[in-house]
Amino acid sequence: MSSIPSSIRRFRKPMTVLLAGALVLSMSGAVGAASPSGSGIIKACVLKSTKVTRLSIFASPTWCRKTEVYRFWNITGPKGATGAAGATGPAGATGATGAIGPIGVDGPAGPAGATGATGAIGPIGLDGPAGPAGATGATGAIGPIGPEGPPGPAGAAGAAGAS
Repeated sequence: MSSIPSSIRRFRKPMTVLLAGALVLSMSGAVGAASPSGSGIIKACVLKSTKVTRLSIFASPTWCRKTEVYRFWNITGPKGATGAAGATGPAGATGATGAIGPIGVDGPAGPAGATGATGAIGPIGLDGPAGPAGATGATGAIGPIGPEGPPGPAGAAGAAGAS
């Protein structure tokens, strides 16, 4: 049996949820107060005796208490010197072979090459078969009259003629 009375036990869980919510809201307020303003400056009031810093987006010389002093800082400081180059890392593993690309367009024709040396004469080939007879050609022109030939031998005596 529980030592907590039932009337309190009934509100225990809702009360825990309510307290947790209040804690979350109070923490978000603290974060908002510590957030820098849009001007790029962190503003604070510092307690003179203990140096306890109270950050606020409302901090100003007139807003801080009499026991505090107003302080502010830039969000980003001056740029520092460039550091030395680091050591070269180990080579990475070879990657997988990529897909074959598309076939490219044909390039322009190249210049004509030089004439090559003349080759050796080949052997004489075999006679081929006789071709078919050709058509009769046209009659040629009459040639010039030839020179007069020598006289022929005398002929036999002819028969006597009628008297």
